[in-house]
Amino acid sequence: MIVGVPKEIKRMENRVALLPAGVSILKAHGHTVLVEKGAGLGSGFSDELYRDAGAEIVSDPREIYAEADMIVKVKEPIDYEYNLLRKGQIVFTYFHFAASRELTEAVIKSGCIAISCSMEKFVFLSQNLIKGGNSCKFEEIELLLRESINFHLENKL
Repeated sequence: MIVGVPKEIKRMENRVALLPAGVSILKAHGHTVLVEKGAGLGSGFSDELYRDAGAEIVSDPREIYAEADMIVKVKEPIDYEYNLLRKGQIVFTYFHFAASRELTEAVIKSGCIAISCSMEKFVFLSQNLIKGGNSCKFEEIELLLRESINFHLENKL
């Protein structure tokens, strides 16, 4: 799987969704990781640290969205990113669907597999399939990803 980490562009957001240690773990499991140039600087992680962990540093976020099977972000996509989302692409971030009809409609229109995770609950939105729960554990996320892939294959989405 190709995992993409674009730089956060929402105002006042300096965090990064994946640390260099996470890149090392993904690489050890055979995944490719694309990190946008400067994505970790606001959190104190240089491009060199990401490169040393095995990530490919990419200058253009459009390339990350075009190539990645899964996008990981801290904050929900903003209007600039809506048209970069694509059918079947997994997007894992802190979505706030209730606060933005525009975001919700853009995600549904894109056909991406949207997984919203917070410390209190997760929401899985893919086409018309919505699931919710009371925790956000990696095992649950993995299960949701598997369900999503099966759902998309069975429904030829």
